[in-house]
Amino acid sequence: MSSLSLPPECIDYVIDHCHSDIITLLTCGLVCRAWYGASRYHLFTVVELSNFRTKNFPALLCSTNPSLTITIIPFLQELSLHLLPDSPDTWLKTLVSALPEYIPLRTLRIFCHGVQLSADVRQRFTTTFRSITSLALFESTLFRRSLAADVQFICSFPDLETVLFYGHHRHDLHIDSNAVILPKSVRALKLDLPSLATEALMNWLLAHEHIPVPSVMRVFRVTENSVPAFRKYLQACRNRLEDLMLFLYQWKTDPSDFDLSQHGSLKSIYLNCNGSSTLKTVHAILLSASQSKATIENVLLRVGSYELAESDDWVALNSLLTSLGGSCKTTVVMDDNGTYETEVRNRLPGCKRLDVVRASMPSLASQYTSEVYDRMKASFLPIRGQYPILSLHLSNSDVQFDAGCIASRRF
Repeated sequence: MSSLSLPPECIDYVIDHCHSDIITLLTCGLVCRAWYGASRYHLFTVVELSNFRTKNFPALLCSTNPSLTITIIPFLQELSLHLLPDSPDTWLKTLVSALPEYIPLRTLRIFCHGVQLSADVRQRFTTTFRSITSLALFESTLFRRSLAADVQFICSFPDLETVLFYGHHRHDLHIDSNAVILPKSVRALKLDLPSLATEALMNWLLAHEHIPVPSVMRVFRVTENSVPAFRKYLQACRNRLEDLMLFLYQWKTDPSDFDLSQHGSLKSIYLNCNGSSTLKTVHAILLSASQSKATIENVLLRVGSYELAESDDWVALNSLLTSLGGSCKTTVVMDDNGTYETEVRNRLPGCKRLDVVRASMPSLASQYTSEVYDRMKASFLPIRGQYPILSLHLSNSDVQFDAGCIASRRF
């Protein structure tokens, strides 16, 4: 990574002048001795931890050794915790015991790969990270998990605005709406759960005295053909929902379950349909959205290459997308193993603002899925044969802390 070298007097002046302006300091590039030895402070904004190796990270948190850090805690904004099996339990216990009473964190991501968080650990996280506004909880295990307990943990953070919940929950699905209430500040709800768990979650939301209504809702996994609770909750969100993503893996989808004709605030919609009559399903859902008073700005569609053979369905879809007007941008996401841009453009000639991208390409569409799929892959990805104990993100780069040596790595 290239960086601008300035005289140490300039660096000191900037830090001294902005000593109370944390936002400016966090976005300032004059923060790391790895690139400039005269910098007096390390203002790391993102830290990723893994228990795969037993490094003494608590000592780093408490260290006053200038060769390591001057201060970390006051400037942390994001923390990703990767918990893996077959590693000493003492690692997490030591880390938790070393945490101060409060860290002004904003984003917390917890990846539990076959690991259960004890009640004591959850309580400590709730206390120490009580001001977080974004929580991502990944429960990647087929062991018995309690949906109610995990939802209770999520709701223990009072200032949450964004919730991302991934898991394979099939047990203890009932959630008591009298005992557990979603924080009123939640504006984005992103769910990657089995359909039965999603239905249970929707029933819980509907049971609130005042039904919480997000402006962003992304559902990564709908597999059951019948989703009555989801259908009812979707209608409850009709006056607020602006950004909707639906990944429908049903064998047969009833488009009326996803009727958007009353969603007057909708601006973006991402549809990924599978099963029979895929394009007909997409057309029916988009048609209902077009009947609302909403000004739709983005339509994103994940389409299988086999759908290119359905010429009649493409004609109807082209007519509908054309009717949305030039202010609407259409993005079609295709398979990675082929080049389909010409074929798609020939089938959608009426779309003046059309992008055709591959699923793995960075794009507007990948921004919807990367926070789940890419991060899950990264949490398993070994670096130099081992997992990183600490990742420090500055701007768009990733800095690995390993045994006192800092090296830069770009994603």
